[in-house]
Parts: sequence; C-alpha cells; structure tokens
Amino acid sequence: MKYKKNKFYNILNKNKDKDDKFKENFEATKKMNKNNKIKYKLKKKKSFVLKILLVILLLIITSVSIFVYFFGGLKKDLGFDKSDEALGLKGSNRINSSVTNVAIFGVDKRKNEKVGRSDSIMVVSFDGIHKEIKIVSILRDSRVLIDGHGKDKLGHAFFYGGANLAVKTLNKNFDLDIRDYLALNFGQMIHIIDAFNGVDVKISREQVDEINGVIQSTKEYRKSPKLEHFREKEKIVHLNGAQALSYARIRKKDDEHHRAARQQVILDMLLDKLSKMKVSEYPGLLKRLMPYIDTSLGMQEMLFFGSFMLKGKPKIKRTIIPNRKDPNLKGGLLDGIWYWQYDIEKYKKILHNFIY
Repeated sequence: MKYKKNKFYNILNKNKDKDDKFKENFEATKKMNKNNKIKYKLKKKKSFVLKILLVILLLIITSVSIFVYFFGGLKKDLGFDKSDEALGLKGSNRINSSVTNVAIFGVDKRKNEKVGRSDSIMVVSFDGIHKEIKIVSILRDSRVLIDGHGKDKLGHAFFYGGANLAVKTLNKNFDLDIRDYLALNFGQMIHIIDAFNGVDVKISREQVDEINGVIQSTKEYRKSPKLEHFREKEKIVHLNGAQALSYARIRKKDDEHHRAARQQVILDMLLDKLSKMKVSEYPGLLKRLMPYIDTSLGMQEMLFFGSFMLKGKPKIKRTIIPNRKDPNLKGGLLDGIWYWQYDIEKYKKILHNFIY
C-alpha cells in the first residue's frame, strides 16, 4: 500500500514538473512573442518615419525645382543692402530666432516719381514656436526720427531713401530686427487681389457709396463695375481687385485707424485664402504675383514662408500702432504738417510684447 502511495506521489510530482516546464515554456514563448511584436512595431514605426522623411525631402526638392523653373526671373531687389549698418541693426543676432519679421509697404507712386511714399506700412511676423502670423499696422503719419531728415512722417522714409531707409527707420525707432521687405504699388494691388480671384468682405450699407465713389474718382478703377446697393445693414460681398482696393482706401467716413484696419482685413483674407489652397496651386499663383512685387526675399526665404503655411493653418493676430484709445495720443498740425504723435518708447514695448 505504501508502495502504491509513493508511486502515486511520484506520478503526481512528475506531472507537476511537466506542468511547471510547460508553464515556463509558455511564459517564455509569450515573452518572446511580445518582444517580437514590439520589435515589429518599432521596425514598422521606423519604416513609417523614414517614408515621411523621404516624402518631405522629395517635397523640398520638388519645391526648389518648381521655384527654379517658374521664378528664375524673380523680381528681387539686388540693390537692397542687408548689412547691419544699412538696416539700423545693433548686431547680427536676431532678438528671437523663432520669429521672422518682414516689412510690407503699400506704395503710392505718382506720375513722374521714381519712388513713391509708403501709404500703408505693416510688419508681418512669422512665429515658428506658436505657429502664428502677427500683423502690425503702423500708421504712416506717425512722427518718427528718420536718419538724415530729422523728425518726419514714417511714410516719407520710403520716398527719401527707398526700402533701405524705410526698413532702417522701423528698426531704429521700434527696436526691431527686420531684414527683408516686400513692396507693391497700390495700382498693382488690384492685380494681386485678382490673382486670388477676389475676396469676400463684410461691408456696411454706407460703405457701398464710399467704395463706388473711389472707383469713380480713380482713373485706373473706372472699368471696374460699381457695387450694387443692398437693404441689410451689413453684408458679405465678393470684391474684385479694384473694388477691394477702393474699400481699403475709403477716407471720408472715418480716420486712418479704420483705414489701416480695412487694409488688414484685405491682407487677412488673402492669407486665409493662401492657407486653404492646395500645394499644387502655389506655383501658378506665385507666377501671377511675381511681376507686381518688389522684394528683397530670395528663393530660400520664399520656401520658408511656403513651408510655414504648409505646416497647418496658422493663427492670425493683428494690431495697430498707435492705439486710437490711447489718452496720450495726439493728432494734429505741427509746423503746418499733420502728424500722429505718441510715446515711441511705450509703443516699442507694446510692439515687442505682441511680436516676441
């Protein structure tokens, strides 16, 4: 009986050993499968990352090829001096390497004038960290210090010394680090807006007469159809180039602050349209735009701004300097010339907080 009992325990122990070995083998196999699964996932992930990098590389090569093919005749201002001294910069280091500033001048060039006055002045900042585009309108009648000309209107800097002096004046007065500019004649702005197939802008009933008045009084705009009147107080209306520019140039009903705000609305609409366009549409659009733009930007910078828009729709922020609600803002005649006078040092800080 004792023998049978021992035999029974021996068999039980053997089965237990087999179960333990089976369990160990099962756990080892499970662990191995898990490791293999992880390795497979990592391998797949690496493959996916490599594919993305390859697509990006091909996109860059394609973009460069497109730019070389289409924009070999880019209207670049080769005479624009980018040295620190010419641009009024304190040093070659940028204030914030993630922010790139470009000055945009809307130039009012009259007959028999080689260089016009900058009727519209904007600083457009591309913020790479926050994925934002910040637009600052600085009123042309701002009284600032212009090298070699003393205190004068900001808009006169372009007339006195072209883009170089205009950018230098912005940098020195507002302690900025602008190294590039883009300028267009207001007459050319019509073609630029038309290249985007117009813009949809909310306008008031009263603004219809103002827009039609500008169209009628401006020789270059007269071929453009007048806007039809509507009953609503405000309405979104599709404007072609001449109509949109007439909207931006309304003068009689309000002041320069409102005018700057309308110019920002147009620019905002164009940027919004640009962000919604397909990549394949960029070359055709830029080919239509290039004849109407003077710029210091080269191919490398153009590619940077293109890639900035491709990374996803950036948030757009905007402001106007000076603030019309500023209690210390003065607007009026000084020595027979009308200026906006305000604390430049104060607005320098405001501008820095907004941009950087």
